[in-house]
Formats: sequence, C-alpha cells, structure tokens
Amino acid sequence: MMQRDRKHEGLRVCRGAWLIGVSVREYRVLEAEERFPDPVTWERICELYGWPQRFASGRSQE
Repeated sequence: MMQRDRKHEGLRVCRGAWLIGVSVREYRVLEAEERFPDPVTWERICELYGWPQRFASGRSQE
C-alpha cells in the first residue's frame, strides 16, 4: 500500500524516505511490509499519505 500511494504522489523511494525521516534501506523494509514502523514513523507515514492513524493491520496506535 505504501508503494501504491508513493507512486500516486509521484515520489521516489529516496524522497519518501527523506520525508518520513528514515533511511532508504529502512523505507524499503517498511514498504515491503517486512517490519511495522515505530509509532513516530507511523505517524509521519500517515501524515504523508493521508491515512488515518488507526488503519494498518488492525493495530491501533494510541
């Protein structure tokens, strides 16, 4: 889903990583859904792509 929204926004991986404050390597891991982001990074991703913060995988970030 991150990849779809990143492409929809016209962002490259390096720009998406910079905007959420992670390395390109970390961004690729998150985009591949190999790891769930920490709460701060999750908040930044939600803000960047306009997602509700209580969205992914049924997990809530409270």
